[in-house]
Amino acid sequence: EGNPYWADNGRTLYYTSTGFPGLGKSDVFMSYRKTDKNLANDWVRAINLGKEVNDTYAHRGFGAISPDGKTAYFARYERDGDKGDIWMVTLPKIEK
Repeated sequence: EGNPYWADNGRTLYYTSTGFPGLGKSDVFMSYRKTDKNLANDWVRAINLGKEVNDTYAHRGFGAISPDGKTAYFARYERDGDKGDIWMVTLPKIEK
C-alpha cells in the first residue's frame, strides 16, 4: 500500500495497492469509517475504484481530491516508469 490520502471528511481514505486483485499492478482503492469512533472493525473493506480510475498501467501515485469530493488528481506513469503525467478523473459514486 502507498500514497495514502485522507478526504476532507476525515472518514474516507484513498490509497494505491498491489495487494488486492485489480486492473493494473497498482490500483487506487478507498475505504471509509462507518462512524467517527476510529475502531478497527469500523472500517469498510477496501473498494477498488474500478475502470473509471484504474487501468492496466503499472504505476500510479495518488495525489489529491477536490474539495467537493468528486474529482481526483494523480500521477500516472508509463510501464517503463520514465514518462509520467498528472491525470484528473471523476470519482465513481460509492454507495455507503
